[in-house]
Amino acid sequence: NGKTESAFDLNGTLSRLGGDRELLAEFVRVFDEDAPGLIDAIDLAIVEGDSGKLGHAAHSLRGLAANIGAAKVSASAAELEAMANGGTLAAAASVAARLKEEMQSLNGAVAGLRSW
Repeated sequence: NGKTESAFDLNGTLSRLGGDRELLAEFVRVFDEDAPGLIDAIDLAIVEGDSGKLGHAAHSLRGLAANIGAAKVSASAAELEAMANGGTLAAAASVAARLKEEMQSLNGAVAGLRSW
């Protein structure tokens, strides 16, 4: 469906990885392990108004998402990173809420890869 396609680009990611399905599956495993803690760190940094912590967590999540071809998650994380770097966190909570929705879409989109 369109929601799945927009959350995750399987063909593009596999092409970028030279068709290495095992590598993609490993990237998904790392994402699954690290992303929840990064989301928690993003939330805490926003509550605390800590732009340094927000920037670090958002940067890490952006890279993890990019590795698996999750463009929307990566873009939202990059937006949070930019806000943190600029010290302007006023809209960070709404971007973080959108990021969580994108993470839910992504979770469904990559579910089949977890068994590779």
